[in-house]
Amino acid sequence: MQDKESVPRNKAYIDYRILRCTLMEQLAKSFIQELEQKQHVFQVLQNRRLTVHFHSEAEHLYLRIEDGRADVISPIECEMEIYGPKTTLTHLFQKKIKLRQLMKEQPIQIKGPFRSILLLETILYLGKN
Repeated sequence: MQDKESVPRNKAYIDYRILRCTLMEQLAKSFIQELEQKQHVFQVLQNRRLTVHFHSEAEHLYLRIEDGRADVISPIECEMEIYGPKTTLTHLFQKKIKLRQLMKEQPIQIKGPFRSILLLETILYLGKN
């Protein structure tokens, strides 16, 4: 595939890298867009850093929240790791279930400092519509 800059910009051009996004990645990006519309949430995140590795049997997603920004990033070492079935993780991004509820009821493993877990839970809760 040609580099994006070398391909002429017209209506027929499709960036296939976008089409290859996993469901979890699409949900995470949608969640980030919702967060960006809620500036009060990012005010809470100023001067804070959180990196989370979400993964299921077949999918991996790395999320970084730093200095009032959230991004899906390339694989890095993360301070927090959440492992579980894909459906459970998608419900988390869709805000159908709280993180703490997942910890009690679902087959999910969360590794990381308790403060990071609380920060992520706060972000997910404040990001709700």
